[in-house]
Amino acid sequence: MKFRLWESTCVVQGGDYNLPTGEWDGVQAVSVTFAAGQIPPDWPELPDGEGNWAQLPPQEQERLAGVLKTAIQAGAVKEIALYLDPWEEDAFLCGEFREGWAALLYTLLDECNATPYRPECPSGEEAAPVEIGGQTPVPRMCALEDLGQAADILLWFLRTGTLYPHIQWAVHSDNLPWETLW
Repeated sequence: MKFRLWESTCVVQGGDYNLPTGEWDGVQAVSVTFAAGQIPPDWPELPDGEGNWAQLPPQEQERLAGVLKTAIQAGAVKEIALYLDPWEEDAFLCGEFREGWAALLYTLLDECNATPYRPECPSGEEAAPVEIGGQTPVPRMCALEDLGQAADILLWFLRTGTLYPHIQWAVHSDNLPWETLW
């Protein structure tokens, strides 16, 4: 399997891109699935539903952000979704983790899809061992093999609702940024 970026995909620096977010300007809800037996003892069960993150006091958000960072770096997180809308539907950054790899994807319905882009492996020759949604292959050029960096990206978004400025992002308006060539 081979991959390439669509011709209409833009590669941008995170801080230079005005991310479409709908009407929301910060993370409203968080959903995390931890690996079996690896739920941090100080992680609360966040209720499903409207605005579970936005309802927390700022100091509790910051404490839990630290717990999340440690868990992601340790490989204890299987999947995470950071929602900009309180109903957990329209605008979100999700992460899938497997074998020390992370696949991150920002989606705003049919308006924007963005993934980290690693220009050091632009050939698209190989799929990463992690998939989006457990089924969509991700090229290594759009996946991360540094869980510390993945944690930094996710926590930046959690705190700011914007793309991490210290990396490049592949952005497409209505598809995944890459196409699969069989």
